[in-house]
Amino acid sequence: MEPRQWLFEKAKETWPEIRGSVAELTDWYWRAVAAAIHPDEQVLAFLIGLSQAGKPWGIVTNGGPDQRSKARAAGFEAMLPFMVSSEESGYRKPDPRICQEAMKRLGEVPITSTLFVGDQAEADIVGAQAVGILTAWVRRGRLYPSSLLAPDYQIDHVSELGPLLLGQRRISAGC
Repeated sequence: MEPRQWLFEKAKETWPEIRGSVAELTDWYWRAVAAAIHPDEQVLAFLIGLSQAGKPWGIVTNGGPDQRSKARAAGFEAMLPFMVSSEESGYRKPDPRICQEAMKRLGEVPITSTLFVGDQAEADIVGAQAVGILTAWVRRGRLYPSSLLAPDYQIDHVSELGPLLLGQRRISAGC
């Protein structure tokens, strides 16, 4: 069960006067999330640059089909090569098998030439490290947990990876 569904079930148990089914509340939540997302021109330019440079990339997400509405709202669904969701793969990050599924979708890219970019230390970085993928953690003003193996890179915005991924180093942007 997805965390949002669990949350709405608990909310309905606590406050039975809440109208709507758990499914309706979950749908409402995802519509509200998508409506709050706006394209980030730097991210779009970065993703266009990756695609034009022939760098394979995709998205790995804990969630289901609702994640596509977020990609659409962010402005990059049309250029998205693939999305591996926990719902379709049966594995949730940090389970390394979800990264292995993404590696299959990337094609002939060596795992050691792949970079996993994420903003959740436990979910994003730990799973990718478990299969030998390089990692970049998006800080968002936070300190990386000292109890975890440090990522290869720490950044404030994905566009900072441009020189690394589009420059002289041969690394593909992966899961």
